[in-house]
Amino acid sequence: MDITLTVEYENGIEEENDDTVENGESSDSNGEHDETIELGDSDESDASTVDSTEELLDNLDLVLDQFSDPSDDDVDDNVDDADWNPEVTPRKKKRTGLSSVSPSPAKSSRTASPASVQSNKWKGRKSKVSRSLPFSISEDKWKSADEPDIEPTQPIFRPRLTPGVQLVSNASCSPLQYFELFFSKSVMRTILENSNAYGAMRHEERKKPWEDISLKDFKKYLALVIYMGLLKCFQMTDYWRKSDIYSLPYPAKIMSGRTFLRICAALHLSDPKKDVENDAKKGTPEYDRLCRIKPLYQDIRDACRASFHPFQNISIDERMVASKARHGLKQYMKNKPTRWGYKLFVLADSLCGYTWDFFIYEGKMNLEQSKGISYDSVMILANARLLGSGYKLFVDNFYTSPKLFRDLLAKKIWACGTVRANRIGHSKKMAPRGNIRWFREDNLLFVEWKDKRDVLMCSTFHKAFNGDTIKRNVKGADGVWAIQDFPVPAAVLDYNKHMGGVDLSDALIGYYTVLHKTRKWYRSFFFHFVDIAVVNAFILHQQMAKMKNQKPLTQKLFREALVRELAGSGPEYTSNRTEPTCSTDSHLPKYIRGHSTFGRRKCKMCPHKTPVMCETCERDLHLEMDACNKEKVDRVLDSSEECVNSGEEQDETEESDSSSDKESVASCVDSAVEEISIDCLDTVLDEFSDYDASDADWNPEVTPRKKKRSSLFSISPSPAKSSRSASPASVQSKKGKDRKSSVSRSLPFSLSILEDKWKSADEPDIEPIQPLFKPRLTPGPQLVSNASCSPLQYFELFFSKSVMRTILANSNAYGAMRHEGTKKPWQDISLKDFKSFLALVIYMGLLKCFTLTDYWRKSHMYSLPYPALIMSSRKFMYISKALHLSDPKVDAENDAKKGTPEYDRLCRIKPLYQDIRDACRAAFHPFQNISIDERMVASKAKNRLKQYMKNKPTRWGYKLFVLADSLCGYTWDFFIYEGKMNLEQSKGISYDAVMILANERLLGSGYKLFVDNFYTSPKLFRDLLAKRIRACGTVRANRIGHSKKLAPRGNIRWFREDNLLFIEWKDKRDVLMCSTFHKAFNGDTIKRNVKGADGVWAIQDFPVPAAVLDYNKHMGGVDLSDALISFYTVLHKTRRWYRSFFYHFVDIAVVNAFILHQQMAKMKNQKPLTQKAFREALVAELAGTGPPSAPAQIRPIPTTDSHLPKYISGDSSIGRRKCKICTFKTPVMCATCDVPLCFVPKRDCFTSWHEPGSCSESEEE
Repeated sequence: MDITLTVEYENGIEEENDDTVENGESSDSNGEHDETIELGDSDESDASTVDSTEELLDNLDLVLDQFSDPSDDDVDDNVDDADWNPEVTPRKKKRTGLSSVSPSPAKSSRTASPASVQSNKWKGRKSKVSRSLPFSISEDKWKSADEPDIEPTQPIFRPRLTPGVQLVSNASCSPLQYFELFFSKSVMRTILENSNAYGAMRHEERKKPWEDISLKDFKKYLALVIYMGLLKCFQMTDYWRKSDIYSLPYPAKIMSGRTFLRICAALHLSDPKKDVENDAKKGTPEYDRLCRIKPLYQDIRDACRASFHPFQNISIDERMVASKARHGLKQYMKNKPTRWGYKLFVLADSLCGYTWDFFIYEGKMNLEQSKGISYDSVMILANARLLGSGYKLFVDNFYTSPKLFRDLLAKKIWACGTVRANRIGHSKKMAPRGNIRWFREDNLLFVEWKDKRDVLMCSTFHKAFNGDTIKRNVKGADGVWAIQDFPVPAAVLDYNKHMGGVDLSDALIGYYTVLHKTRKWYRSFFFHFVDIAVVNAFILHQQMAKMKNQKPLTQKLFREALVRELAGSGPEYTSNRTEPTCSTDSHLPKYIRGHSTFGRRKCKMCPHKTPVMCETCERDLHLEMDACNKEKVDRVLDSSEECVNSGEEQDETEESDSSSDKESVASCVDSAVEEISIDCLDTVLDEFSDYDASDADWNPEVTPRKKKRSSLFSISPSPAKSSRSASPASVQSKKGKDRKSSVSRSLPFSLSILEDKWKSADEPDIEPIQPLFKPRLTPGPQLVSNASCSPLQYFELFFSKSVMRTILANSNAYGAMRHEGTKKPWQDISLKDFKSFLALVIYMGLLKCFTLTDYWRKSHMYSLPYPALIMSSRKFMYISKALHLSDPKVDAENDAKKGTPEYDRLCRIKPLYQDIRDACRAAFHPFQNISIDERMVASKAKNRLKQYMKNKPTRWGYKLFVLADSLCGYTWDFFIYEGKMNLEQSKGISYDAVMILANERLLGSGYKLFVDNFYTSPKLFRDLLAKRIRACGTVRANRIGHSKKLAPRGNIRWFREDNLLFIEWKDKRDVLMCSTFHKAFNGDTIKRNVKGADGVWAIQDFPVPAAVLDYNKHMGGVDLSDALISFYTVLHKTRRWYRSFFYHFVDIAVVNAFILHQQMAKMKNQKPLTQKAFREALVAELAGTGPPSAPAQIRPIPTTDSHLPKYISGDSSIGRRKCKICTFKTPVMCATCDVPLCFVPKRDCFTSWHEPGSCSESEEE
């Protein structure tokens, strides 16, 4: 959802898009507030979905407030913490939907305080700060890079305090001592006093009096909260649960579950009496929204400023604290990884990411002195009286304005930031790559640099061009990629280097965040303040260790030591670890892979990646050099050996264009830290494996990335070009530079729709013929209705023993091939071992550690009993390294075809890929409503299959097109997108994907298909109708020449062309729909919360088309499937791209098996297991630790006397269907069993099916 911000310019009024949407306070043309985010008028390729962080809160949240008294619920945002099921019913991913609720924050005309400045934005969001330039820009103002620029006065750095840690330089502090700089004992006592008062107030009417929480208990509580960020269970009770799978020893040693929950329920940050007094002021200027967090909020801010002073380069940006609570402080920012939550404005040090100051955004208010939140937030945080002078501030294009930069300069703070093109009246101009032009007005330098797109910068301390260059991988006219140097302004280089301070801080917090779901909004802030305190304490530890030339602890070890100290179990770490010093005589540097940009690995001394290693020590180390030594060191590097990893296996696929083309996206950018976050902040995932195959230590939550920004150097992937022929499983789009499709998406009439075509809702529409539903098979599970199957038997419908044997044969062949030259021969993996491996993989989705070794680690903090009971870590790694899905010989043959049309990109996953697709279609048949959408399998691998989708929660990864049942989310069919190709028969990926997945020969007729506006086109819908499949979807406005027209809310107009109904509905925005089975208007209504002229919100009914209601109800099938997968996903990072698909196929198999279990239980009127309980039972059965399962009852076992074969369609060549036993098609079926079976001499599946005992595979492997 976008909010338009009207900004005054000299040459007129311009509009800009802000990232943030007030919680219900966006306004439409009628001034009404809507609770919907419309999808119809989006120009995006897909409806935007709710961020993955929100899904994480649904899945990973811990129960903290089970024992709350529901009678004590506060009104509105002060709802009590009650029992909740963290799994709940998996919600469909929120789309830019036709209706979603956004509550409105309370309006207040209160005065602003420095800690709670609010923007002066009202209807139209006009800002009092003129962001326009005080001059008009004409072409003759621009100068080229050859024209000299004046050397600007460089700032004299005079900080108020010495930059760095504000502690004695020789001080030796423990993690607890660093933490207590922020959570001091006085702060803890204040929290305890308020919590005990709140607990006593809640227990006044109870028989048992309140027992005060002691300081010792509160420290133990904090220890467990931080511990739960290191080891994540999906339910609070699992930490104290006594079962084979869990039985965690550490939490019970620290505190009982009852005591922990008791503290959770009483946790309160402010005096309850003051809260009551403040609540009485609600609706008045004196009401303080932050009253319930104010004491701790101010203490943490003061402590952050007192313990550290920033270095010269600082940055300001927003931060989101994830929350889906219904609260007035909640905001929506569509371009942030965390889209829903509480917004903070943060000033961080660019070097280390230390959060130096922040404040919470409370919402808009009408104050004459306010100059807009982007201006006010910078002026509050960049306080020269607290910082000093000479600082260099970096901001993104939300903040940059001439007035702000001039006012900062008056405070002796220099600034640099990106600029939005419309703020300086910039018009695109064709120019070669690397072209630089600039102009200067007083102290403001404006620079335009041509990279892949135009980059616009404003700075008060840079020179236009200093002769710097940057490397880009460019494709020449001969089709060969080559690295070239391009000129680049110094402002761009410095921005990319120093803008990511807040992003670095967010990433450090995201690794082991303690944030989890709670109904009390102020407790979300408490957990975030704990995160800030721990990360800032860790940064202080890093800086102190650097000052003493010591090696600091990793953040994980730091948190573990802090947990032990808070819990009173003592430190178990070495505080003064120094790196061994070596003489430099015999230690020469060399490039890891013979190149300065390829093969970089993480430095042993810092978290950044380096292309250099020590030849003697064989350690990866940075080699910083000054100008006088650069030439000498270059000679040493050039003469060194090429690569130490001569035995490293090359990856099986070429790099994606996004990787090989290191081109920057240099577009309306906010910052450039995407590459930094990928290179610098990833955890070590493969430390146990040699470089050619490694599934080693991994972070199951995926490494938290820095907030993804439109980086100046971000990579925009371009799928591999290929002229190979298309297969149904791997259709690829014919999209060029502007993604042109060969399918005309325009309507078969004049592009500009005449107004007289539109009809009102009052005009009658014909009743379309409703589809006669004739599915090929009975919808639902394709099992015997009275069958009773265990979780393992459902799972084996997808991962059958034959599938497992195929994987084992290929893995053993691959392992033997790798061990050919080694002393120890390869030992084949058995089927039992592979099942145990699968059990542990699924188990690791239930209980998440951040390094693989933690599952087998023998320390009192971990000591997990279950993994060691199933398999040793050595054997698990042994199988992980050998895991291979295809025959290595076939792979070698396929690799020899690389660059030819016969080359198959999916060769390494093809066997399992096809087996899973066939199994998904065979085990279940969809109900009438189905949906098609994209799915992303997260990956940062350098692979051409990798795609980028900016509006998906998972932006980088492999793209799948999925058909799912709208009712239950069952993944019925899918295929992997391989990239674009130039084929005349291709009609565009959006058309081809639907036509492949919506196969009427497999589905049947009469289905209702729902798609989003990426797919909808008249040709597609007509072709589907010819296949007797009805369709409904949203339409992009530009595809039908739609022009906005002022109309009251709820207004409906429509027109019909043959079988296509086009309908426009006015909600908060225009919603455009196309359907082949709906009537224009059936008299349906929808409720909306609308603000009246008197300022009072009230529920009103508005007319709504049936197409909109059905779309909202049935479009989310793929989103529901994605949500079910994400709860306990087994996907983790691996260097082999095909193993990412293996883990995703395991996810599909488990979730589909769970859905079958749900559907079968529903048919029997039984209560199904939750997905968590289903997975636990599946793990126990795979590992052989659970109860023996009953024989499978997948099909009946009758005698052959009464079972006769018959032709399916009365003809031997027409109407053939796939045999239930083999993969071939047959015209024969059993008249009694009603299943297709082969009945030929070579494949007598009919006899095999009816043989007693054939339905249950009982052989022991």
